[in-house]
Amino acid sequence: MYSRMLVYAFPFVLIDRKVFGIESSLVSSDNNNGFYSIVEYLIQCGHRRIAFISGNTYGSTSRSNRFSGYLQAMNDNRVPIKDEYIIHDIVPFDYNKVFYDQTIKGNDQLKKSTIAVLEKLMRLENPPTALATTNDYIALYTMNIARDMGIRIPEDLSITGFDNLPICSLFTPRLTTVAQDFSGMGQAAVRLLNKAIKNPQKKPESIQLKTKLCIYDSVKILS
Repeated sequence: MYSRMLVYAFPFVLIDRKVFGIESSLVSSDNNNGFYSIVEYLIQCGHRRIAFISGNTYGSTSRSNRFSGYLQAMNDNRVPIKDEYIIHDIVPFDYNKVFYDQTIKGNDQLKKSTIAVLEKLMRLENPPTALATTNDYIALYTMNIARDMGIRIPEDLSITGFDNLPICSLFTPRLTTVAQDFSGMGQAAVRLLNKAIKNPQKKPESIQLKTKLCIYDSVKILS
Protein backbone atom coordinates (compact mmCIF):
# COMPACT_ATOMS: atom_id res chain seq x y z
CA MET A 1 0.00 0.00 0.00
CA TYR A 2 2.69 2.50 1.01
CA SER A 3 4.76 1.64 -2.05
CA ARG A 4 1.80 2.35 -4.31
CA MET A 5 1.24 5.72 -2.66
CA LEU A 6 4.88 6.58 -3.27
CA VAL A 7 4.71 5.46 -6.90
CA TYR A 8 1.64 7.60 -7.54
CA ALA A 9 2.98 10.54 -5.50
CA PHE A 10 0.06 10.31 -3.08
CA PRO A 11 0.88 12.54 -0.08
CA PHE A 12 0.92 10.85 3.34
CA VAL A 13 2.61 11.12 6.72
CA LEU A 14 3.50 8.25 9.04
CA ILE A 15 2.63 8.54 12.72
CA ASP A 16 4.35 6.77 15.63
CA ARG A 17 6.66 4.46 13.66
CA LYS A 18 8.60 4.04 10.47
CA VAL A 19 7.68 1.53 7.80
CA PHE A 20 10.81 -0.28 6.67
CA GLY A 21 11.78 0.56 3.11
CA ILE A 22 9.42 3.55 2.92
CA GLU A 23 10.84 7.07 2.82
CA SER A 24 8.15 9.35 4.19
CA SER A 25 7.61 12.17 6.63
CA LEU A 26 7.20 10.89 10.17
CA VAL A 27 5.79 12.20 13.45
CA SER A 28 6.68 10.19 16.52
CA SER A 29 7.39 10.41 20.22
CA ASP A 30 10.89 10.31 21.64
CA ASN A 31 10.47 6.65 22.53
CA ASN A 32 14.12 6.14 23.42
CA ASN A 33 14.35 8.89 26.01
CA GLY A 34 10.82 8.26 27.21
CA PHE A 35 11.60 4.67 28.10
CA TYR A 36 14.98 5.73 29.48
CA SER A 37 13.19 8.04 31.92
CA ILE A 38 10.91 5.35 33.33
CA VAL A 39 13.70 2.79 33.71
CA GLU A 40 15.87 5.40 35.39
CA TYR A 41 12.99 6.16 37.75
CA LEU A 42 12.78 2.48 38.70
CA ILE A 43 16.51 2.50 39.39
CA GLN A 44 16.17 5.64 41.53
CA CYS A 45 13.47 3.81 43.51
CA GLY A 46 16.03 1.14 44.35
CA HIS A 47 15.21 -1.46 41.71
CA ARG A 48 18.13 -3.33 40.17
CA ARG A 49 16.37 -6.42 38.86
CA ILE A 50 14.28 -4.83 36.11
CA ALA A 51 12.70 -6.94 33.38
CA PHE A 52 11.83 -5.65 29.93
CA ILE A 53 8.46 -6.90 28.64
CA SER A 54 7.37 -6.34 25.05
CA GLY A 55 5.27 -7.82 22.29
CA ASN A 56 7.34 -8.34 19.14
CA THR A 57 10.01 -5.75 19.99
CA TYR A 58 11.46 -5.59 16.50
CA GLY A 59 8.09 -5.51 14.77
CA SER A 60 8.03 -1.69 15.00
CA THR A 61 10.55 1.10 15.39
CA SER A 62 8.67 2.53 18.39
CA ARG A 63 9.07 -0.69 20.39
CA SER A 64 12.68 -1.22 19.32
CA ASN A 65 13.49 2.38 20.33
CA ARG A 66 11.97 1.74 23.74
CA PHE A 67 14.16 -1.31 24.13
CA SER A 68 17.15 0.86 23.26
CA GLY A 69 16.09 3.27 26.03
CA TYR A 70 15.93 0.37 28.48
CA LEU A 71 19.44 -0.77 27.58
CA GLN A 72 20.88 2.74 27.77
CA ALA A 73 19.32 3.49 31.16
CA MET A 74 20.57 0.21 32.62
CA ASN A 75 24.07 0.70 31.21
CA ASP A 76 24.35 4.37 32.21
CA ASN A 77 23.40 3.49 35.78
CA ARG A 78 25.71 0.45 35.90
CA VAL A 79 22.83 -1.96 36.45
CA PRO A 80 23.48 -5.48 35.10
CA ILE A 81 21.34 -6.53 32.15
CA LYS A 82 20.29 -10.16 32.40
CA ASP A 83 19.15 -12.12 29.37
CA GLU A 84 16.53 -13.95 31.40
CA TYR A 85 14.86 -10.62 32.19
CA ILE A 86 14.34 -9.74 28.52
CA ILE A 87 10.97 -10.79 27.07
CA HIS A 88 10.64 -9.65 23.46
CA ASP A 89 7.47 -11.58 22.74
CA ILE A 90 5.02 -11.89 25.61
CA VAL A 91 2.78 -13.47 22.97
CA PRO A 92 5.04 -15.89 21.03
CA PHE A 93 3.02 -15.71 17.81
CA ASP A 94 1.07 -12.99 15.99
CA TYR A 95 1.24 -10.24 18.63
CA ASN A 96 -1.16 -7.73 17.04
CA LYS A 97 -3.72 -10.37 16.12
CA VAL A 98 -3.78 -12.01 19.55
CA PHE A 99 -3.30 -9.03 21.84
CA TYR A 100 -6.16 -7.05 20.34
CA ASP A 101 -8.33 -10.09 19.60
CA GLN A 102 -11.60 -9.86 21.53
CA THR A 103 -12.65 -13.47 20.91
CA ILE A 104 -12.64 -16.11 23.64
CA LYS A 105 -9.88 -17.97 21.82
CA GLY A 106 -7.69 -14.87 21.54
CA ASN A 107 -8.17 -13.95 25.20
CA ASP A 108 -7.35 -17.50 26.26
CA GLN A 109 -4.11 -17.49 24.25
CA LEU A 110 -3.07 -14.15 25.72
CA LYS A 111 -3.87 -15.26 29.26
CA LYS A 112 -1.89 -18.49 28.96
CA SER A 113 1.08 -16.69 27.44
CA THR A 114 1.13 -13.98 30.11
CA ILE A 115 0.88 -16.54 32.91
CA ALA A 116 3.77 -18.49 31.37
CA VAL A 117 5.96 -15.38 31.23
CA LEU A 118 5.21 -14.40 34.83
CA GLU A 119 5.81 -17.94 36.08
CA LYS A 120 9.12 -18.08 34.22
CA LEU A 121 10.29 -14.79 35.71
CA MET A 122 9.11 -15.41 39.27
CA ARG A 123 10.71 -18.87 39.37
CA LEU A 124 14.16 -17.44 38.72
CA GLU A 125 16.66 -17.67 41.56
CA ASN A 126 16.67 -13.87 41.61
CA PRO A 127 13.31 -12.83 40.15
CA PRO A 128 12.81 -9.26 38.93
CA THR A 129 11.39 -6.71 41.33
CA ALA A 130 10.01 -4.58 38.49
CA LEU A 131 8.61 -5.02 35.00
CA ALA A 132 9.09 -2.22 32.46
CA THR A 133 6.53 -2.92 29.73
CA THR A 134 6.40 -1.26 26.32
CA ASN A 135 2.79 -0.10 26.52
CA ASP A 136 -0.08 0.39 28.93
CA TYR A 137 -2.16 -2.47 27.52
CA ILE A 138 0.56 -5.00 28.32
CA ALA A 139 1.15 -3.42 31.74
CA LEU A 140 -2.51 -3.40 32.77
CA TYR A 141 -3.19 -6.90 31.48
CA THR A 142 -0.07 -8.25 33.20
CA MET A 143 -1.08 -6.48 36.39
CA ASN A 144 -4.46 -8.21 36.40
CA ILE A 145 -2.98 -11.63 35.65
CA ALA A 146 -0.35 -11.14 38.36
CA ARG A 147 -3.05 -10.37 40.93
CA ASP A 148 -4.93 -13.52 39.94
CA MET A 149 -1.71 -15.45 40.58
CA GLY A 150 -1.40 -13.97 44.07
CA ILE A 151 1.34 -11.48 43.13
CA ARG A 152 0.72 -8.14 44.81
CA ILE A 153 1.29 -4.93 42.87
CA PRO A 154 3.47 -3.10 43.84
CA GLU A 155 4.33 -4.90 47.10
CA ASP A 156 5.71 -8.00 45.36
CA LEU A 157 6.28 -6.66 41.88
CA SER A 158 6.35 -3.15 40.43
CA ILE A 159 4.98 -2.54 36.93
CA THR A 160 5.28 0.40 34.54
CA GLY A 161 3.68 1.15 31.19
CA PHE A 162 4.01 3.56 28.28
CA ASP A 163 1.35 5.81 26.66
CA ASN A 164 -0.65 7.17 29.66
CA LEU A 165 -3.96 6.02 28.22
CA PRO A 166 -7.17 7.33 29.88
CA ILE A 167 -8.13 3.78 30.88
CA CYS A 168 -5.22 3.75 33.35
CA SER A 169 -7.23 5.96 35.70
CA LEU A 170 -9.72 3.11 36.19
CA PHE A 171 -7.14 0.70 37.62
CA THR A 172 -5.81 0.33 41.15
CA PRO A 173 -2.99 0.88 41.78
CA ARG A 174 -2.71 3.67 39.22
CA LEU A 175 -0.09 2.78 36.64
CA THR A 176 3.20 4.66 36.52
CA THR A 177 3.74 5.32 32.84
CA VAL A 178 5.06 7.67 30.16
CA ALA A 179 2.71 10.12 28.46
CA GLN A 180 2.81 10.68 24.73
CA ASP A 181 1.50 13.92 23.26
CA PHE A 182 -1.08 12.36 20.97
CA SER A 183 -2.76 15.66 20.20
CA GLY A 184 0.58 17.25 19.34
CA MET A 185 1.44 14.33 17.09
CA GLY A 186 -1.81 14.72 15.19
CA GLN A 187 -1.33 18.46 14.73
CA ALA A 188 2.27 18.02 13.57
CA ALA A 189 1.18 15.33 11.11
CA VAL A 190 -1.44 17.63 9.59
CA ARG A 191 1.17 20.39 9.16
CA LEU A 192 3.55 18.01 7.40
CA LEU A 193 0.75 16.65 5.24
CA ASN A 194 -0.20 20.16 4.13
CA LYS A 195 3.41 20.76 3.13
CA ALA A 196 3.48 17.50 1.16
CA ILE A 197 0.26 18.42 -0.66
CA LYS A 198 1.56 21.85 -1.62
CA ASN A 199 5.00 20.57 -2.61
CA PRO A 200 5.01 16.82 -3.48
CA GLN A 201 8.74 16.96 -4.29
CA LYS A 202 9.66 18.28 -0.87
CA LYS A 203 12.12 16.11 1.04
CA PRO A 204 10.45 14.09 3.87
CA GLU A 205 10.71 15.54 7.38
CA SER A 206 10.74 13.88 10.79
CA ILE A 207 9.32 15.44 13.93
CA GLN A 208 9.93 13.89 17.34
CA LEU A 209 7.87 15.03 20.32
CA LYS A 210 8.96 14.89 23.94
CA THR A 211 7.32 12.52 26.41
CA LYS A 212 6.50 13.00 30.09
CA LEU A 213 7.06 10.63 33.00
CA CYS A 214 3.83 10.13 34.99
CA ILE A 215 4.49 8.78 38.48
CA TYR A 216 1.63 7.04 40.27
CA ASP A 217 1.26 4.02 42.53
CA SER A 218 2.41 0.88 40.68
CA VAL A 219 6.07 1.20 41.71
CA LYS A 220 7.36 0.30 45.15
CA ILE A 221 10.18 2.39 46.55
CA LEU A 222 12.88 0.03 47.78
CA SER A 223 15.37 2.67 48.88
